[in-house]
Amino acid sequence: MTSSLISRFPPTRWTGILAGLAVVSATTVLAHVAAAADAEIARIADRVVNSGTVPGVIIGIYRPGRGLEVITRGVADVATRAPMNAANSQRIGSITKSFTVTRLLQLAEEGRLSLNDPIDNYVPGLRNGSATLSELADMTSGIFNYTEDLPFILEFAFNRTKVWTDRQIVAIANAQKPYFQPGEAWHYSNTNTILLGMVVERVTGNSLRAEITRNLIRPLGLDRTSYPTGIFLPPPFGHGYAILDDEVGRLDVTEISPSALSGAGAMISTVDDLRVWGRALAHGTLVSRRSQLARLRMIDSSRGVGPFYDRYGLALGKIRGWLGHTAEVLGYQSLVMHNLVTNESVVIFVNSSNPTHVPTDMFLEMTPRLSRAIPNRPTQLRVTGKKFRSISGTTVTLRGRASSEAGILLVDSSTSGSPRRIARGSGRWQFEVPLQPGRNVIRIRAVDGLNRKSRVERLVINRS
Repeated sequence: MTSSLISRFPPTRWTGILAGLAVVSATTVLAHVAAAADAEIARIADRVVNSGTVPGVIIGIYRPGRGLEVITRGVADVATRAPMNAANSQRIGSITKSFTVTRLLQLAEEGRLSLNDPIDNYVPGLRNGSATLSELADMTSGIFNYTEDLPFILEFAFNRTKVWTDRQIVAIANAQKPYFQPGEAWHYSNTNTILLGMVVERVTGNSLRAEITRNLIRPLGLDRTSYPTGIFLPPPFGHGYAILDDEVGRLDVTEISPSALSGAGAMISTVDDLRVWGRALAHGTLVSRRSQLARLRMIDSSRGVGPFYDRYGLALGKIRGWLGHTAEVLGYQSLVMHNLVTNESVVIFVNSSNPTHVPTDMFLEMTPRLSRAIPNRPTQLRVTGKKFRSISGTTVTLRGRASSEAGILLVDSSTSGSPRRIARGSGRWQFEVPLQPGRNVIRIRAVDGLNRKSRVERLVINRS
């Protein structure tokens, strides 16, 4: 039984159509393209379910002007054969990390902590305790992943309703040697976000559940999203399944204790709620532009150990230019991704654990069938005022425009290499730059919502 479990859950991973429609209105063309894409995506879902890989699939695709379209295939309950329902709730596993870290970013904005703080300031006695909160959030801390500990895997799989404390979980990880020194590599670790949840609780004096509910769930109106304390899911829900032993076959593992997952994976949601969350996450709706920029300073995770992402930031991943997060928890896999250029969102639920991450595989197959690819165009920046060569005043007002299909996060001005001022927003921008006597070198750049930077504009102004 043990060898079968390990093999299934290894410790290291717990526009030709437009040519024929040229005379049709743009709206009709887009409707035809979307319908064709949905038919192909439905065939992908059919193939996955018919292969027996998963009992059921829910795919939610949100397009501006068309709303949320949902494709369901297969069953939500193997015993009753009840079909998958677009309204079903499901455990969303590691997507919880994006909630936990968003609250952490808010607390940093409030001055109640710094992302540069070592975790040892909040949870002393850790191996790699010098790792910063930022390094925990982007998975470069090197701290051991407790879900790679074999005794824990077995205990959780076969005693699924056991109640755990965060400190018990951290102790499991802390008994193991770190993977590397902080900042040296990328290794996905659920322990990191358990620890960050503990930081949120220590700083606020409230439970992580209360902080996420009050500051994230309620402001976005996520009525069917929750951080549960018990083992049951709110109806309607899809049952979750896993094969823990080949001889026994597929088991219903719907009821598990969220305490074993905590800030790394405890939450429950629906397709409709997650598409709202995915958009807010990608746009940085609940954090400042500066925080979102920090979140987008991503690591090349393709060479590390963990789920597939092209790049990974502060609990935010990038796949083919889309931003979001993937998840797996015993019995369920999920994905939420958002396209900043087209404002499309995709959510995928499957109700089974699998040797591969089925939602990611499906998403990679779906993306060419959705919208046009995200263009790799540089962020554009135009600056007026270059005519200034000398000035007698103590400041100069700089104006211009910045543009990107992914939206502008900020325009950054520096003089002689030292940051001076940030103008937020997109489109037209304006701010004053203080001048020192003599020669002033001013460098200006723009950064967009995918952390793509414009060419640096350099101005030399002499203050007489």
